[in-house]
Amino acid sequence: MRIAKIILSVVLLCAASLRAETPSIEAWVVVLQVMGKIHEHIAAHELTTIHDEDMPLQIAVSSLLRESANTPADKRNDLQLALTSLGWQVADLHAAADANDAAKIDAQIGPVDAAVQKLTTFYDEPTLASARALAERYTCPMHANAIGKKGDPCPFCGMPLDQLVRPSLFQPGKMQMPAPTIRATANVDSPLKIGERKYVTIHLAKIFGGDAISPADLRETHTQKVHLLIVDRSLTDYHHEHPLPAQTAGDYAFSFTPQKPGPYRVWADLRSVATGFQEYAMTDIPGEGTPEQLADKATKLHAEVEGLRYDLSFEKREIKAGQPINAKLRVTDTNGEPFSQLEPIMATYAHLVGFCEDYKTVLHLHPKGAPPQMPNDRGGPELEFTFFATKPGFVRLFAQVQIGGVSKFAPFGVNVVP
Repeated sequence: MRIAKIILSVVLLCAASLRAETPSIEAWVVVLQVMGKIHEHIAAHELTTIHDEDMPLQIAVSSLLRESANTPADKRNDLQLALTSLGWQVADLHAAADANDAAKIDAQIGPVDAAVQKLTTFYDEPTLASARALAERYTCPMHANAIGKKGDPCPFCGMPLDQLVRPSLFQPGKMQMPAPTIRATANVDSPLKIGERKYVTIHLAKIFGGDAISPADLRETHTQKVHLLIVDRSLTDYHHEHPLPAQTAGDYAFSFTPQKPGPYRVWADLRSVATGFQEYAMTDIPGEGTPEQLADKATKLHAEVEGLRYDLSFEKREIKAGQPINAKLRVTDTNGEPFSQLEPIMATYAHLVGFCEDYKTVLHLHPKGAPPQMPNDRGGPELEFTFFATKPGFVRLFAQVQIGGVSKFAPFGVNVVP
């Protein structure tokens, strides 16, 4: 038995020494793992978790698009079209999943698989074989240096290897976040003032060419084509707005009332028809006064708002950048009784939005589980999320729910380690 353990340990350590030697191999590892996860979500009827795979796939496809510049000219256009087509097909799958439409999911998964198969024809077998080997590695939940096949016993504790080894996408030298394709500009007749409602116009345009972005250029996500995530420099006064198309092409108008001095930053949360993927276009709204700075970076997992308590918990003590982690939001009343009257808001029961201390990075997360189907459906007391931070540092999180037809915002603070 001891000899068997030693042999298995050697095998696992040899497997651990495998590394993606080229960007193409590394990107293909992500593509294969994402497809495996998507099929798992569909088989388990966990349709709303499909969107968790968007960011890794977007990074992988963008990496392969950059690498396509080295492809012979006679194949380059076809390869780029195949990569773009994969984004479109997954976007259609994502839309069906958000709608909890199992029939559309069943109809769309075939085209997604076909798009991946088409993509494989542009790559040599050694590249794909290396990617397959790396994509099928699992590790022990207690011993990260034990790596092997799924279900094999860990040589150190005997637990089955059940944690998929996913590439660290955000380390130096690894794949990079894709370049944005949409630019946002804020227009206002005068600077923001504390306590005064201000009407603002956001202009959206293509970065390449400058053409205005019309509603037809955007996919709807959670009932809206444009989500605006707005916050002051101290990360305390958060607003979530949905602008309406204005008369000028590319203009989207809204209003809000700032409660802090200085400029506010806006992230336009968009899903482009052209790429199929989500992106954030960032801009600033000028404001009067000196902005307050982020002062409180303490971890805060509890909040009380208008008679309700909101508790945020994570499956592990440490939250690591680039590694998904399960999280739960629990809502109770002042007596500790579970609160299960969360109303539908943007096709779900809650939204988690996070702003990183760099004032450049934003997160927008939705809960797992079936979305509400009718206006009188209610959710709670617990909602599960997959939390995924792209970089280390402090993150101010806001849970947005709706009660009595009014949005409520519960603030939290989490610290993400490298």
